[in-house]
Amino acid sequence: MTDMNLRNRIVALALIVAFTAGCATGPAIQVEQVDAPIQCQNVAQGVTPISMQQLASLKGSRLLTPPSQQQQAGDAADQAAPTSQMYAIYDGRKPTGGYQLTFSQVKEMDTWEMHFTLIQPEPGSVVTQAMTQPCSVIMVTGQTDKALSFWLDGKRLK
Repeated sequence: MTDMNLRNRIVALALIVAFTAGCATGPAIQVEQVDAPIQCQNVAQGVTPISMQQLASLKGSRLLTPPSQQQQAGDAADQAAPTSQMYAIYDGRKPTGGYQLTFSQVKEMDTWEMHFTLIQPEPGSVVTQAMTQPCSVIMVTGQTDKALSFWLDGKRLK
């Protein structure tokens, strides 16, 4: 094989790798749950954009984000980057304890679909006999031209 043939093959292989890598794009956004299952108070039913300060005021909030991303004590400014936004998802009051709202997956469709699941207590299980307000909080990070949509057990939330 001549040096010219070998060089042409290497260049062709490099171009194929470059074009293939450009086609295999990952998600333009990242979604993570930033709290353990909590009880929401003063949050509207459905989807509500919230700040770090508002998250800290939710009853039972236990942040799961690393300390490097959490707000410093006494700092009133929101520490989220301009391309980050937190959302509280709330499905209304429940008659007893044992309910949890959890983030399950993100799908790229016509919109970025954020999917949540409502976990209900097992029939006959021992639960708190008090009304509860389960919700979930996620942080969406990244830039995209697509809108976000939120889904709970297959139904689109407003």
